[in-house]
Amino acid sequence: MITIDVGIERGKTMVIRKSNSALLEMEIMDFFHCDNLPDRAVESNCLYKILGVAKVVGSGFTIPSRKEIGGELHFSWNCFKIYFYKNISFIHS
Repeated sequence: MITIDVGIERGKTMVIRKSNSALLEMEIMDFFHCDNLPDRAVESNCLYKILGVAKVVGSGFTIPSRKEIGGELHFSWNCFKIYFYKNISFIHS
């Protein structure tokens, strides 16, 4: 049986999580509407991947610039995918 203090702390934690979740939902909605992105994009697997990785990144992370996204990061990502999938298919064959 849990004590009253433990029950209260658990309740506070749940309220904070719900509050943080609501704040994140509003920020996502604001991003999509302010930048005029289609609503269906929120169902994209890419968004789920971004949010999943974002959970484990520290507070020192900085968002890449548009030049980085269109240039070196795009090139690096394509090279990584080619290397990764080439090696995975080699391992499985």
